[in-house]
Amino acid sequence: MSFAPRDSHKSQIQFALERGIPAFVAMLGTRRLPFPAFGFDLVHCSRCLIPFTAYNATYFLEVDRLLRPGGYLVVSGPPVQWPKQDKEWSDLQGVARALCYELIAVDGNTVIWKKPAGDSCLPNQNEFGLELCDESDDPNSAWYFKLKKCVSRISSVKGEYAVGTIPKWPERLTAQPPRSTLLKNIADVYDADTRRWLRRVAHYKNSLNIKLGTPAVRNVMDMNAFFGGFAAALKSDPVWVMNVVPSRKPSTLDVIFDRGLIGVYHDWCEPFSTYPRSYDLIHVTSIESLIKDPASGKNRYFYAK
Repeated sequence: MSFAPRDSHKSQIQFALERGIPAFVAMLGTRRLPFPAFGFDLVHCSRCLIPFTAYNATYFLEVDRLLRPGGYLVVSGPPVQWPKQDKEWSDLQGVARALCYELIAVDGNTVIWKKPAGDSCLPNQNEFGLELCDESDDPNSAWYFKLKKCVSRISSVKGEYAVGTIPKWPERLTAQPPRSTLLKNIADVYDADTRRWLRRVAHYKNSLNIKLGTPAVRNVMDMNAFFGGFAAALKSDPVWVMNVVPSRKPSTLDVIFDRGLIGVYHDWCEPFSTYPRSYDLIHVTSIESLIKDPASGKNRYFYAK
């Protein structure tokens, strides 16, 4: 999934969505990005001009939180071997070394690192003041959660979810989730949810005039995704699905990413961070649990045209 800030000059995300490419308006600022910990296999940054080493390398640490153990970080463009940016490039390499990232290649202005599979081998002292977060930190907390100046512990999330240990695609889409503390009987609930959405999507295609499974529908959003069963049932269709896990619901977004799907946390009491009229189809289930006004207890309603 691509993300970038709203740009009135280039509108990068709007263009991506119009092309039918997964994209989201977001930026590295003062809060964690609305994604679970250790969910992305590869993080790529091309000419994004993010000061990764500023503020005690806070932005690099956020990328580290998002990157799966054994995953890859690719930075292309400034400051990688860029004229007059020697110090920033040197600092970037220093942070990567402090976090025990393996340098895979430097080719021109592009660098590739591999994240270690275990907790960082940070020394007691390093020039950037980096240290591991305490054990009380939940690296999956990411909705209106301030960035932390510490390294998220891989050991704080149980399960085999490192690159190389998680099943390959497409087997990972239906394999039992390697991590989740949501339910004791998660395997049974997960399998039942998968079967339910296979039946329902087949019903949608046969009974409703929504053109699912055809090139007429490309950008799809599931407003209450749970385990991503709706998206998984569309695996053979020419669509991508933005799986939204409401912030007030139990967090299942890590399971969605482990399945090889994409998604975000969101609170439907505020606008979704995208350009207007950019989705071809919006799917809603169990909306009554999402539209109740917490102040009055009364329901709010959505209308479609």
